[in-house]
Amino acid sequence: MYRDPDTIDWEKTPFIIGGDCSNNIGSDYSALAIIDPYTYEVVGTIRTNMYSTMLFAQMIADLMTKYFTKSILVLERNLNGATILDRVIEINPNLMSRIYGPTDPKTGMVKELGIATTEKSRDLVYGQVLKITVDETSDRIHDKVIIDEIKSLIRGRNGRIDHPPGGHDDLLLSFLFARWFLIYGDRIERYIDPLKIGCMEKDFIYGKGSDSKMQDIKNSRLREIDQEDKRKSIKAKQDKADATGSNGYVM
Repeated sequence: MYRDPDTIDWEKTPFIIGGDCSNNIGSDYSALAIIDPYTYEVVGTIRTNMYSTMLFAQMIADLMTKYFTKSILVLERNLNGATILDRVIEINPNLMSRIYGPTDPKTGMVKELGIATTEKSRDLVYGQVLKITVDETSDRIHDKVIIDEIKSLIRGRNGRIDHPPGGHDDLLLSFLFARWFLIYGDRIERYIDPLKIGCMEKDFIYGKGSDSKMQDIKNSRLREIDQEDKRKSIKAKQDKADATGSNGYVM
């Protein structure tokens, strides 16, 4: 932990838990990074390559149920991620509403839990998200492993940013998944009030500049949300009009 437990609002703050899963066979690590969405501060991390898939799922469920009771889980569903998510829900079905997943644009419903890492999303995470994080909130990372993994990143011949041979980026990815959620998360208002993201940054940045890029992105997302709500309202009215005859009765 990187914050005094006595100062943590365990029951009200919707901490973001970013997670990256491995096979847990003694090489790559499964990791979690816990972020305060109001300050972007890393408050805690977990990293292991010894837990079984079931034990790692149990640990996540315990964290979300007994400690960070309003937390949101943003877990990569690649490799063992989907199995871990299924197990977390088996342990406590009530946690399903606090697990992030992308929304189906047609139905407005969550289509699957967790995030699937693709080349496109990976480039975004290691590009814009990492840049914003390092440029504007590096004083809030705290964790030495995350910092060391950032320092060790290399660019391969194909231009891809990755950890060096024999290196790791598990905890860094967990951290960046949480930060990605706060910037680009789909329909983020399902999980957290967008207006409160970064609302306590004054504790860190007054006198040190401003988090202008994050604020611009947040304002842009709020405009997108407002526009999407307006489009849905217009469509609903149009659908109702299309289904209504000239006499005013629904056909």
